[in-house]
This record gives sequence, structure tokens and C-alpha cells, in this order.
Amino acid sequence: MVARWLGARYSVAPKIADRGKYWQRSFTHYYPLVARRHMVEVNLDALRRIGVQPALDERKVLFVPGAQAEQAVDKLLGGGPFIHLHPASRWRFKCWTAEKNAQLIGRFAAEGHQVVVTAAPDETQMIDEILAKARAKPLNLAGKLTLKQLGALAARARLFVGVDSMPMHLAAAMGVPTVALFGPSGESEWGPWNVAHRVVKSAHTCRPCGQDGCGGGKLSECLTLLPVDAVHAAARELLAKSAA
Repeated sequence: MVARWLGARYSVAPKIADRGKYWQRSFTHYYPLVARRHMVEVNLDALRRIGVQPALDERKVLFVPGAQAEQAVDKLLGGGPFIHLHPASRWRFKCWTAEKNAQLIGRFAAEGHQVVVTAAPDETQMIDEILAKARAKPLNLAGKLTLKQLGALAARARLFVGVDSMPMHLAAAMGVPTVALFGPSGESEWGPWNVAHRVVKSAHTCRPCGQDGCGGGKLSECLTLLPVDAVHAAARELLAKSAA
């Protein structure tokens, strides 16, 4: 990060011991990396290191989709409240199972909630697997939205449910109550930021391991064993809180 402060030029970077002499000589200031610190705060530490102290109300993540994206989403939705489900990730070891996602959709539908499902264009196979198992049929917008349209969609949702992924952070930036499922990645560093949320996680002592599945096998037991009851309960709690 490069910052100007009081007319002087500063080059600020995290202090990383094994980066070598070139790294050490490339910056004027270094800040320490603290374990279990949210990445928003880690990045703001670069400012703190040179004397800029962000106030609480300045530590926000914002995204502005724009009028064109909002109009496009309005045409797709047709009005009415809904729950936004983004179950996929390009890294399948960060995903819940298709069967349990299908069960969750069914529970939401039984309670009278419209569900809108999204995914990136290269994640639609997982959505097909989920919908093949689901008795209820949500509105499927997987692979059909631009990034700006995804933000506009999230902003209209009563609730977002998903895994540790960019769309989860996007929903949080839009101020949407968020249920986030965490497995091998750490919620302390990557959890929903500055928004009402619930993190659903397992009690595995090995998590967060940062590995691509148990034993490198691309499936994470700490995620696949998460019960539908726990995710559904977290969603209902946030829905009740937002309606109060």
C-alpha cells in the first residue's frame, strides 16, 4: 500500500520475515500481521502505521451496483421478498453438500419464502445438482448475472445464505443479514463484516486448517457434516430479528 500523509510519501507493507532483503528495502514502514484478525482490519493497519486512525463509522465496505444493474435485476425478480442463496464456490472444498442445500431450499419454501439461487457461470454444475434434488423450485439465476447485478440482487434480499466466498462479502457490503457457512477457512479473518450475521461452523479441532479438503481430498468434513437444522435455525433467527 502506498499512502500520502502530511505531504510525505510513505510505502507501507506487512512485515513478513521470509520475503528477503529486496522486500525489506522496498518500503518505508511495516506493520505486524496479527493472527485471527479480520482482513479489513489488517488492511487498515497500513493506515494506522502512518498515523491515520480510522473511526468506527469509517470501517465500512461499500458496493454501488449502479442504476443499469438495478433496473436489470428489477426485471428479473418481478417484486416480492426473497432469500438469496449462493451455495457454490470455485473451490468445492469450501461448499456444503448438494443434498443439504436442497433440503434447506425445501424448508424455506415450506415456510412461504421465495428463494433465489445464484452462482458464477463456472459454478452452474453444482446448482444443477442441488435443483435435481430439491422438491421446491427456486428462481434460478445461476450464471446469468454480472457482478454489479449480483450486488443489486443481494441488496434486495431479506437474507443471504452462502459459504465463504466473494458473494458472501458482497451481500455483507450491501447491508444484507448474512448466514455464512465456514469450514477450512477462518471466520475470524474472513467472516461477514459490519452486518448482522450468523456463522455456522463445526466443532472440529482441526479447523480452520486452510487445506483443500480433508487430506487434500477436495471434501471438507467440517462442512459436509454441518446439519441442516443449524443453518436453518441461524436463518430463522436473522429473519425474525430483521422483522422485529
